[in-house]
Amino acid sequence: MFEQHLKNIKQRYAQKMSELIRCGQLYLPQNQQLNTPTTGFYTVLKLPKGVNSTILTHKLMQQNVLVDDVARMFLPYQQKSSFIRLSISQVDLEQIEPGIKQISSTISEYKVNLNPIFQGFHL
Repeated sequence: MFEQHLKNIKQRYAQKMSELIRCGQLYLPQNQQLNTPTTGFYTVLKLPKGVNSTILTHKLMQQNVLVDDVARMFLPYQQKSSFIRLSISQVDLEQIEPGIKQISSTISEYKVNLNPIFQGFHL
């Protein structure tokens, strides 16, 4: 029974990750790099120059799209603010496409706005 359950979980995660990669290729701009893992339930998105991951993470949270800022995973002298981590573990398959669309549009809005959409946002 355990082996069958494990097989089912692996298939579900593989299906979700495939959907995440498909949607990333479809909706994210060409200059954004989405890591494409073969297993697991995390991937990393490299953000365009000038887009701060901490600010983006908070803005997406206000829109009910939860991503993780990878800056907290580095030692203080190595911190990066140009990556976010996406997880498929707590999302339904049908939530992936709207989530990726929202991430893409929020990044685009951030980039094209001369006065960033995060004006007045304080960490």
